[in-house]
Amino acid sequence: MSHIALEILNGKKGKLGIAGEHLPMDLHLELARAFPRTKLVDCTRDLDSHRMVKSENEIRIMRKAAEIADEGVAALIEACRPGVAEYEVHQAAEKAMFDAGGDGPWSVILSGPRSVIPYISPDFTQRKLRDGDMVYADIGTELMGYHSDIQPVYIVGRGSKDQVDLVQTSLNMMKAMVNATHQGATDTEVLRAAYKTLEGNPFRDHVRTYTFGHGYGVGLDPPDLTGRTLTLPRNKQTKLKQNMVLCFEPGIFVPGVGGAAIEDEVVVTANGCEVISRCAERAESLIDQQRSLG
Repeated sequence: MSHIALEILNGKKGKLGIAGEHLPMDLHLELARAFPRTKLVDCTRDLDSHRMVKSENEIRIMRKAAEIADEGVAALIEACRPGVAEYEVHQAAEKAMFDAGGDGPWSVILSGPRSVIPYISPDFTQRKLRDGDMVYADIGTELMGYHSDIQPVYIVGRGSKDQVDLVQTSLNMMKAMVNATHQGATDTEVLRAAYKTLEGNPFRDHVRTYTFGHGYGVGLDPPDLTGRTLTLPRNKQTKLKQNMVLCFEPGIFVPGVGGAAIEDEVVVTANGCEVISRCAERAESLIDQQRSLG
């Protein structure tokens, strides 16, 4: 690595930008020895800001990765029947993503009382689904080095009114975030739009605040949308730009009811945004289905 930087600097004094949250000590020492007259500076955020905005080709790949993940969602819904084990749902979803062309697909399947605690370990178990279970799922795949990450919500058989209202609450927040997303808006404005839908909602205190969304580029770490984003000063807010790819995932987890987190990927456009996955659309269908059961 040091010989590449030597060619760039050509023996001159200057600065050498290093991107990454954690630099191995041996690499730091090698660079310091190779460039005694050069100042090493952290340019992680600078690089991240460039990576946030995707090219048309990158978006094409990410759109396809989202389509592959949605094949996993379709298989998940098909598999979610009373008597089927969580690990069998996991297998069905991941096989569908492999069959659709995905690499390294993954899934988290939490049903019934386990759905109330997102990311509880293990990711899937021998537990068999029962009528009235809520299913919390988080799935995705990789394609040509790019990732998809989406969360469907499902109710096995006939759900309760509270469960349907829970799904509706997550869906309302998602719709508000999508409607608030456009070039020039900020992440704080998007999150405030979601929170506005919670006025008078009995589930408000059960909203997951550690993340409402993440990955300006899907898989790129900072910045996340969290409860803290709501109170950021204007100069700390991230302004959305065309061709940013975002994940929105408003989640609500209520003991005795279940967990619902709808996650979709969106691409910021000149006039709004394009939703490139179908979890909110499927949640609408689930709500209609459940209400038709009476």
